[in-house]
Amino acid sequence: MHCCRSCNYSAYNVLDEPQLRRGIKDYSNWPTILQVYLHGEFVGGSDILLQMHQIGDLVEELKKLGIRSALLDERPDSK
Repeated sequence: MHCCRSCNYSAYNVLDEPQLRRGIKDYSNWPTILQVYLHGEFVGGSDILLQMHQIGDLVEELKKLGIRSALLDERPDSK
């Protein structure tokens, strides 16, 4: 998993634990796995994250948590 040095995150392999897989789907009321939570709040699955990335919302949500995208550092117009 790619992450900044100061990020605290947890990852769980729900494919190895059927009870956890069922439980997380019930908890989020979301039928599919991958599920992403930011600061304990359910954001969505891979399709939602991709859409957020494409329109720029993901970077903004990460900024709210104090996480800066390394991709922005590579863009000349971001400095």
